[in-house]
This record gives sequence, structure tokens and C-alpha cells, in this order.
Amino acid sequence: MFNKFDADELINKIENIDLSILNSEIDSSFFVKNRVIPVEIGNDSIFCLSVVNDYNTVSNIEHITKKKCNLHIIDTKDFEFFFDIFDKKSILTTSNLNLISVQLDDDNKNIKIISYLNKMIENAIIRGVSDIHIEPFKSSIRVRFRIDGKLFTQGILESDLYSIIITRMKILAKLDITERRLPQDGRITFEFNKREIDLRISTIPTIYGEKIALRILDSEFKFKKLNSLGLNKENLEIIEKEIKKLSGLIVVCGPTNSGKTTTIYSILNNINDESINIVTLEDPVEYKIDGINQIQI
Repeated sequence: MFNKFDADELINKIENIDLSILNSEIDSSFFVKNRVIPVEIGNDSIFCLSVVNDYNTVSNIEHITKKKCNLHIIDTKDFEFFFDIFDKKSILTTSNLNLISVQLDDDNKNIKIISYLNKMIENAIIRGVSDIHIEPFKSSIRVRFRIDGKLFTQGILESDLYSIIITRMKILAKLDITERRLPQDGRITFEFNKREIDLRISTIPTIYGEKIALRILDSEFKFKKLNSLGLNKENLEIIEKEIKKLSGLIVVCGPTNSGKTTTIYSILNNINDESINIVTLEDPVEYKIDGINQIQI
């Protein structure tokens, strides 16, 4: 299939690649989010697969790993096959999340959907998903993930599972399970892989039932270095230069879920130093940063 490896050897390498030998700033979630498959890590290079030759992604990999990225472009069908193998591997290497617990009176159907919901949230955290949408329709339930501002269908469920899902999600967020006509908002904070996750849950009535939206705020995931945001070299150098100035104004703009909050917090984290006084005005404070005076307005 490829000049470098045959298909069986490629599968074996993807399933057994050890990303822990790379820089601690890059892990499987980085590759999953950027839709790149790492295959082989050498002393001074890393061999990867993708469907597009994205300069920014290659530049970020090389900058973080300090290795040359040899990116091999393959067709979409082959990529999806190998990406599915890598994506499943990244999920299996994490601890199991038991956010939604099983009750004594739960039957097999309830237990299966609870397992699905736990795995869904766990998978979303690993892949760097910002939002999960659970949407009821006439004959099905659609589950979508928002990654880098775009929504992707993650799964289609049977409509008869809806009552189990909405009830468990409301209980999780401490919402009123009897209220179906008005929007509701709740939140829960929990620990996953030794880091704090803030899950904000909202419901809104639709003609087929209440739609559920989950916003995932991962304290560790968001505090990234500027060089891992996906900026090209020129823009990265401009930002690094501007944030060192004693005065000035930086405007960060873009549509919902385009990365504004991630960019701003990364800048704050970059300049956070005991030699300067940093005060923020936020509505709301989404992430807490030690050493910075954050004010919620």
C-alpha cells in the first residue's frame, strides 16, 4: 500500500506507537484533533499520515517535538480506516470514566446507555471536544461533537432511549427532571486523569423533546503554550512580540468556538510572572490561573 510499510505493518505500528517518548506537551489528543496519524518515531524525525499537507500542523509538530515531520498524504478512504484504529487506541489507553453511575433497579438497556454516555463524555475530553449536542428527532437521537468550531455527527441512537438519556443528564446536572417546557442550566465539576473538568449542561425544549448541550471546560487542556495553538510562524512571532510590550491593545475576535478563549488564556499563561501585576475582568471566569487576579463581572 505504501512505499515505506505494507498495510499489516502499518496497522501494527499505529496500534503500538509510544507517544510518551515525545515532548510532554503533545499526546494522542493533539493528533486526533488535528487528524494526523503518527506511525513511527525516529531519533530526529516522525513519520505521519494525513489527507492534507497542512503547513501549520506540520510546523506545530516539528516545533513541539523538535523532530522533522515526514507527512505522507493518503486518500480519504484509507485515512479514515487507519484513523479509526488510532482513535480507538487513544481511548483505550485512558482510565474509564464513571461520571454517571448505575442504580440497583437499572435494567440492561439502562446500563448500556449509561455506559455509552460515560464513554461519550470520556471520548470527547480526550479528543479536545468543546461541546456535545444531543438532539432528539422524530425517529432518532443525533449526537454531535464540536471540534475547532465545527460540528460532526458522532452517533445516531434509537429514539426510545431518549427518556433514559434526558433523565440521567438532568440528574447529573441537578436539574428539575419534571420541568420540560423551560430551558435549564446546570454544571458539575469532576476529576479525570488527574485534572479538573467543568461540565456545563443546558436543556432547551424542541418539538421532539429537550435538546441537551454539554460544554466541556478542561482546565489542563486549555492552558496551552502559544506555539501549540495552530498559528503559523509569522503570526506566532507577531503575538509573541506584541505581548512583551508595556502597553497596547490586542483584539481577539471570531465566531463562537473559534478559539478566542483558548487564545486569550494562553496569552495570559504565557506572560504570567511574579514580576508583573495581572488583573482580568471576565464574564464569566471560565478557567482559574494561579498568580493572576481574576475578577468576575
